[in-house]
Order: sequence, then structure tokens, then C-alpha cells
Amino acid sequence: MQSTRTTQPIQWSDWINEWTQKHPGQPTPPDLPGADGWFIASNGKAYPPDTPLNDIPAFRPSNLDPNEPPRATIYLVNGIITPTGASTDGDTQAAMCQRLADRTGCSVVGIHNETNGGIIDLLQCLGDKGNEILRHLGYRNAATDTVENVVMQGAQNGVPA
Repeated sequence: MQSTRTTQPIQWSDWINEWTQKHPGQPTPPDLPGADGWFIASNGKAYPPDTPLNDIPAFRPSNLDPNEPPRATIYLVNGIITPTGASTDGDTQAAMCQRLADRTGCSVVGIHNETNGGIIDLLQCLGDKGNEILRHLGYRNAATDTVENVVMQGAQNGVPA
């Protein structure tokens, strides 16, 4: 598990191996602690929020000709109690990104919203609806901040969001 916030991409398999060594016999948590608001990429890594968008490998539609560009890029924020996971099988965030890419013909980059359990995640979701009020009280949601930055970068570069 990452003990300090890093500015380098995190390889999921390295994180899982480190967790398993430090906590033998315990189940691996569904999340990458410290990766809240980070980008989830198709290469099995999580990238810090300040990574240039063009440097993040997106999930591509599996049925798209490799020489054909995807229609657009979708940024997908995971929902309540969604494990990050490097696997593109099951209900991990990586699997959701790949399914969305396959269904839409678009490339997809995940934005990770760290889970804190069902009740806390639900309260955070409700709180995000009134995010401007909560920001004045000092509350910040890293995933919401990343989405805001993606939209602002797109607007500055003339890319529709």
C-alpha cells in the first residue's frame, strides 16, 4: 500500500503484491488507497490527477480496427463501492471502462472515486450534489476536482466535454 502520496503512476499488481506481503492471510481491499481522483488507465496503472490527458492510455473498443480512431473520449467516474481492479472481468472499474468502450465505440478513461463503504459513499454522493456549499466548509472530493480539471482542460483546448 502506498504510504505517501506519489506523483508517479501506480501499477495495480505491484500495489496488490505489497499489500499481500504486509497483510498475509487478509483479503485484498477493493481499492487503491491514495488514488482518489486518479485516472484509471488501460495499461493496469493509476495516474495522478495532474497527468496530461494525452499521456493516459485509454480503454479502446475491443472490436475497433487498431488503425481506426475511437469516436471520442469518455471519462467515467466509478460509482458506490466499485473496486478499482486491474482485471477487465467482473465489476471492477477497469471492466466497466472496457465495457463502455466496447458499447460506445469511444475510448474511455476512468476517474477513481475512492470507496469508504456503502453508507459513507452514499453520504459523499449526496454531499457532492451540494458540493459548492461543502467546498466553502473545507470539504473536497478528489474525484470531483479531477472531473472539473478534465472539463476545464477540454474547454481550453476546444474539445467538447
